[in-house]
Amino acid sequence: MADLSGKVVAISISDAPDRQRLGFPQNEVDRVLLAVCTGLVRSGARIMYGGNLDPAGYTFKIFRHLAGAYGTRREEPPFIHVLPSSVIEETPDEDLKASQNASLDIVETLGVQGDDLVPIDDVVRELRISQKPIDPAAALTEARIAMSKHSDARVIMGGKMGIEGNRSDHYSGKMPGILEEAILALEYECTLIVLGAFGGAARDAAIALGLLPEGERVPRGRQAESYYEAVVKLSSVAGMIDDSLRGALKEIAAEESAEALARKIGEVVQKWAHRPKPAMRYRP
Repeated sequence: MADLSGKVVAISISDAPDRQRLGFPQNEVDRVLLAVCTGLVRSGARIMYGGNLDPAGYTFKIFRHLAGAYGTRREEPPFIHVLPSSVIEETPDEDLKASQNASLDIVETLGVQGDDLVPIDDVVRELRISQKPIDPAAALTEARIAMSKHSDARVIMGGKMGIEGNRSDHYSGKMPGILEEAILALEYECTLIVLGAFGGAARDAAIALGLLPEGERVPRGRQAESYYEAVVKLSSVAGMIDDSLRGALKEIAAEESAEALARKIGEVVQKWAHRPKPAMRYRP
């Protein structure tokens, strides 16, 4: 088993609009999520994720499964939940407190100030005092930049694609979250790991980066213009992938086995995710 002590791995795993066309049931996506997170936490890594406070969402599935087994065995919580300022702004203080108290032993909840991650109370205080309106798209980008700067690796899977006529496939932000996270990971020298087999924006990301062949693209209808622009942008930074890492990333991009993915991701993080991270204000 890889030793990932001290590593922070940001993870973005969500459903894909073309998942069923590729032959994967919903429970397979959940199995991959849990296998990857189990492998990372067992190996000593901390998992960073962002998003809202929806108890039915993917983010809460992560620590529900692992909390009992690993949450009390660590000096620090195994999960880091990053809340964009737009989410904090729209959430009543009592709901923020309730969420933190419910998961205190296993999840460290942080807010974003500039490109830094800080105690959530600092962000709440500033927002309540300033009462300035927040641009949700800008807040999402701000959070994704901070996560890219403060993590060793980023794992992406699934993701919305902005397919016109599909209301459930509309994304927030100036571009699809998965694609923006991929671009920022490369720009901030955070090891990017793409699970392309299961569809969604992550599959298009793998193709744009040369990790899957062009013929693996799934046919679909017209998409939002910002989606096409994001794919082109991602293609333009494909050269930032270390050539020594490309072979391993190609294997992962095409892999369908949850257990094999967990093992291979751990190996990549251990071998290649070694850049020095900036100081984090939330750490003592």
